[in-house]
Amino acid sequence: MSYLLHPPTGPGFIYFIRNPSIPNEYKIGYSIDPIDRAKQLSSTGVSNELFVHRVVQVQNMLVIEKTIHEYYNANRIHPSKEWFYIVSPHQALQLNIDFIESVGWEQLTEWLDIHIDAILEGFRDIDIDHKEISVRYLTQMHNESSKHKYF
Repeated sequence: MSYLLHPPTGPGFIYFIRNPSIPNEYKIGYSIDPIDRAKQLSSTGVSNELFVHRVVQVQNMLVIEKTIHEYYNANRIHPSKEWFYIVSPHQALQLNIDFIESVGWEQLTEWLDIHIDAILEGFRDIDIDHKEISVRYLTQMHNESSKHKYF
């Protein structure tokens, strides 16, 4: 899709992407097609195919993404990247977790969902128009639209 037709200040999706080989990290970003974005990121040399964990439809992708990034800045892995720890090294110390690698995928997923649910609760508290969209539904819509693209 053309950037001119879909500027980042317009409506679209905030996505939460994960890499199965790095369970304690996730990416927060925006896109009009999060499924395609995950595929693009998967082609950048990562060890496993990335997948969309959850998606939220919003009216202003850029502003919402920046707000979430600022809120979770303490968990940011690198200052110029959009990847975040589910449990930061500081939080791991507070939780008496010696090795974050010892925490299972299911527990980390539960904690990530708590983060995302807190974001959505914050949206409701300050009246940000949003709607969580099923990743399964979004994948189906992406696949349908891909069938009709001309190359």
